[in-house]
Amino acid sequence: MIVLDGAVQTTISAWALAAYPHEAVGFVLGEPLPTLATVTALVPVANLASTPNTTFVLDPVGWFQADAVAQQTGTAVLGIIHTHPDSPAVPSIHDARNAADVGRSLFWLIVSVTSHGRIDIRGWHWDGAEFVEDDVAWN
Repeated sequence: MIVLDGAVQTTISAWALAAYPHEAVGFVLGEPLPTLATVTALVPVANLASTPNTTFVLDPVGWFQADAVAQQTGTAVLGIIHTHPDSPAVPSIHDARNAADVGRSLFWLIVSVTSHGRIDIRGWHWDGAEFVEDDVAWN
């Protein structure tokens, strides 16, 4: 289960709306436990995609930025977060290719955002062959 801290929910919503209609991408940080991950922070990263309305390419420097923030705050990098403008918060084929490269250690939060400001956040993890949905709760 992935639990979103109350303050980070507001941050994620504002970040997703500000990037619309482009896909936003970043990392989420927090506290990992064996069956629970509590997300407490968002580290936005530049989207280097040539078609940012439909895909993302994570700026490699973002990995170092997220790791540095995690070390400074005593948290861990828990997952990758990105938005799907005007699309459901379900993994795309592009997401599956990225997940296969990243591996199983990080979960994925996908944020659906619309022009009307509607936000839907769903969590996923890569099991090596496909995405499996995780429960997301708000604290």
